[in-house]
Amino acid sequence: MNCNRARELLANYRDIQKERAAILPELDAHLEACSACRQIQQQSDFIGASVRSLPTLSSAPEAHAKLMRALAAEHTRYIQRATSSELSTPTPAFLKPYLKDIVAEEKHLEPLTTFSSAETGPLPVIPITRKSPRVARLGPTTIVGIAAAVLMLIMAGGISSLVLMAQMNSGKPGETISGPAIVNKVTNISVASVAVQTSYPHVVSALADRNTMYFSAYQDGSDPEWMLEQVHLNTNNDPSITPVPLLDKPTTSNVYLLENVQNWLIWLQLDKPKTTTGKPLDTQNSSLTRTWSLDALYVGSGDTKTDNKSLPGEKNEASANQPITLLKGLYDQNTVPAWVNSPLQGTSTYQNDLLVSWLDNQGTSHLTRYQLDGQQQAPTSEELAHVNAGHVLTSPTASNDGKSIYWGEEWATNDNVLHGNIWQSQEEEAAPEHGRWAPHIETVRSLFKNDEASFHPHVVGDTLFMLSTLPLDASNQTNKPSPIITTDSQTPVASLTPSAAKSTPVLTPSVTTGQGETPITQPTQAPLIAKSDPNAYPLQADAMIQGTLFGYQLSDTTLAPQQFGDEGQSMALQGGNRFLLWQNKNKSINMFDVLTNNQVGVGTQIPANTLFLSIHGDTAVWLIPPDTNANATQPANTVTFKTFNWPTKIVSPNN
Repeated sequence: MNCNRARELLANYRDIQKERAAILPELDAHLEACSACRQIQQQSDFIGASVRSLPTLSSAPEAHAKLMRALAAEHTRYIQRATSSELSTPTPAFLKPYLKDIVAEEKHLEPLTTFSSAETGPLPVIPITRKSPRVARLGPTTIVGIAAAVLMLIMAGGISSLVLMAQMNSGKPGETISGPAIVNKVTNISVASVAVQTSYPHVVSALADRNTMYFSAYQDGSDPEWMLEQVHLNTNNDPSITPVPLLDKPTTSNVYLLENVQNWLIWLQLDKPKTTTGKPLDTQNSSLTRTWSLDALYVGSGDTKTDNKSLPGEKNEASANQPITLLKGLYDQNTVPAWVNSPLQGTSTYQNDLLVSWLDNQGTSHLTRYQLDGQQQAPTSEELAHVNAGHVLTSPTASNDGKSIYWGEEWATNDNVLHGNIWQSQEEEAAPEHGRWAPHIETVRSLFKNDEASFHPHVVGDTLFMLSTLPLDASNQTNKPSPIITTDSQTPVASLTPSAAKSTPVLTPSVTTGQGETPITQPTQAPLIAKSDPNAYPLQADAMIQGTLFGYQLSDTTLAPQQFGDEGQSMALQGGNRFLLWQNKNKSINMFDVLTNNQVGVGTQIPANTLFLSIHGDTAVWLIPPDTNANATQPANTVTFKTFNWPTKIVSPNN
């Protein structure tokens, strides 16, 4: 089942569940695998629950009487305007009492009321001189229908307003505000512990969803072996559980988990470093070279074996459970900027697609998109952009439908200052042209923020977040897209070279010397909770960028953004399906629910000594140093993960 079919069925999800339709298992399986469709279901559930929680609307006691009096007054005007041939239909009985009330107030209407309310039927019509032109006439049944329709429209409008208020609260998308974003209430996360007994106790990276957790870890020894492992989370925290290995055999290459999209597990594999001739082996020396690969493993429940000895998720020979290599290369420290220490500079996912920014062995930076449709189909790839001359593409991110893609471009100047811009790729309907023309979609790529002080774009829901190192002033509250635009209506994926566009004049912010500069510092000096254990996967300079966090509404990115947190204090953005989590300069954690426009309380539940923190979909997972988890009752080599889901529980539409 694809996403389009699933979203058609979600409109009747409640009915499908009640009737136990045959399509339900297939739809539920797709929802479990597809985070984008699951987010749409959650939004639908939230709106439905909001509507069902509204108090029953009841009209005021006098509303019915007022409506009947208005209808009676209109009926008297109808009789005045009508000809004798049009009065064959008697006055509705329910209007007669109200016509009598009108007579008591307006004596000049008494003969007319007597006529219309008589028990013996209509009397001869009294001719009335008309002083105004004849207008369109409505019958009494039509009048009653119009009045009822107006009343229903007013009630529907009230319900719609209440639902929108419940969803958006007091904040409005794109609203210009002078300080941090305004939220209505604070809710709290609920942290759980997952104890895992493993022979690979040194965990370096992890990903989790509501049902499963994956992690990479290595053993002790002079030449440690690494393994990818899987744990099912419905284990009731049994400390004796053991994970399932996902590789046929251990590897001596370092393994760092990156993404999980449509049951494809994605990771970076770095081989042992080598040195150029005549230079010593030193992991901090710029002469290092390493072979690397971007690998993927399908972990879904495809065509599984039926024997009891099969591992969970293991498939038959037609779809063997073996990793595939999406990308590989040689990482040469001599060809990349000095502040870079990894061939990968960012990944993200949407629907079935994976975005990867990476560096080749010549130091050229690329942005590539992979489409992962199924376990038996080879993933397809296409290049979206590339850049060289010391510039690096980073932090790709996209809207849920993939029609809007954003990424960063970073470079350092001779004064050891790091600069950054944000690029965008938009799928838009092409403007009509002269001559033969047919409607079509074109891809438009341009600079979204070109102030040389914008970093780490991240899309959550309908909001684009990013960090700005500029001072908080009027110049940073506006967003004017760059006039530099390249379009490609014939080839969906054209090669774009941002560094070449640098020769074209661009908008330059009017700031004083030194503003917006991000000095390059040593990674170990920054108080940062990384996505992977920094002792095994060292941080690079741009990971420690601190700035002001802004959010732009994707529906209209030209509106002034919202500010989140304090000026210049935010760093290390990570986002789930509907929430953003970021750190402050003091290493404390902030969390914001984009769907409900609410702050989420984290407090001290994610401690400052956390080794790493990773977010995927609805779930965050982290690890604190093993000595803080010491428990004499637990078996040896037990690793305790901390995790939370947001929202804490997905409410079924039937509840």
